[in-house]
Amino acid sequence: MALPAALLAASLVLAPIAVAHAQVPVAPAVPAAQAAAIAAWPSRTLRMVVASEDGSPASVLARVISHRLVEALGQQIVVEHRPGGDGLLAAGLVAAAPPD
Repeated sequence: MALPAALLAASLVLAPIAVAHAQVPVAPAVPAAQAAAIAAWPSRTLRMVVASEDGSPASVLARVISHRLVEALGQQIVVEHRPGGDGLLAAGLVAAAPPD
């Protein structure tokens, strides 16, 4: 099951809410353009930036998470290590990255 499809399905399904023994359907306000963007995401390889050295516990956790995300999203994920500066190098790389 791909996460974007699940998010889209969850956002478009009418969710019944129990209010004083009455079922009131509530439709979330998701514009069509936003729903299309959710369905198309991700359209390219994802980068996961880790602010520690390769082989560290954070690196192992990032690789486990990226493996699960590859299975769920069906998109390749690259794990990049940017140790140093107490995380400032990694934060700077993410801040300068082009938006999705």
